[in-house]
Amino acid sequence: MHKYSALIALVMTTIMLITNHGTEHVHSPELNIKNFDEKHTEYFEGERPYTDGLEFSLTCSDCGEEFPFDGDVICETDKITRDDTSLVFRSGEYTVELPVTVTPVRRIAFVGDSITHGVWGTAFPTYVKKALRKNVTVGNFGVSGIAVTGWGGSWNDPDFRYIKQDVFDEVVAFEPELIFVMLGTNDAGNWEEALKTFDDDYEALLTAFLETGADVIVLPPMPTTDRNTFALPNEIISDEVKPHEKAVTDKLGIEFYDINAMLTEYTPDGYYTDGVHLSESGKTYFGGIMADKIRDFYGIE
Repeated sequence: MHKYSALIALVMTTIMLITNHGTEHVHSPELNIKNFDEKHTEYFEGERPYTDGLEFSLTCSDCGEEFPFDGDVICETDKITRDDTSLVFRSGEYTVELPVTVTPVRRIAFVGDSITHGVWGTAFPTYVKKALRKNVTVGNFGVSGIAVTGWGGSWNDPDFRYIKQDVFDEVVAFEPELIFVMLGTNDAGNWEEALKTFDDDYEALLTAFLETGADVIVLPPMPTTDRNTFALPNEIISDEVKPHEKAVTDKLGIEFYDINAMLTEYTPDGYYTDGVHLSESGKTYFGGIMADKIRDFYGIE
């Protein structure tokens, strides 16, 4: 169509509507949408509007008479946000709104060590994403060998505390709404040194995450098995690290989701590979636990 044809057609249609029936009735044309269904009205945050199949007409707002319309119509929304309640369509001087329902996509960060980062295959946060699909965007910020205090783990050096690493800045840049923190397993590897600064270091880390505006949920370290490959003693993890983390979370008013007690009570066969890290079935199982927790937290069906 010639670039002016649509505009000319729109003007002529408007003139016809206004002058139709002489002085008996002056039409008040409005743009209307026909043939829409849930594909056009139900979205997840971040999706683009679906406009295929939509039909438009000009209808008199007073008498309801419908008139032929072949003008160009554009949607003024490029990408759906969680605050959108309608899509606005425009053709020349005419606009019409189509009410929409938007499901927010929650940004979830998992902070941890190699158990979170993933060893030998898929990481458990990947299974969280698979379970919740479009409802979440998941960020995996696990670092192998990392500790709250820097003691224990791969470096056994306080300069390698989680909060001093680039990954901390990556968590902040991710702009999460919810942060799960599961650290402390590696600190248990040199608890004598880690204990000296653990409470202060842990409080500083959690406070820094709270300052981003995100909700924070602490997961104490999972129990380890006897004779695990890394000689990380479960009695230190469950009887020392866990209570210290609980005390800090109570002080800060942060939720403490006790997966340690849950897994102490029941651990599926084949959950671990080496007594510390998760097998593929273990990752699937724990990913399901975390997906259920997120569903409960946000009321996701």
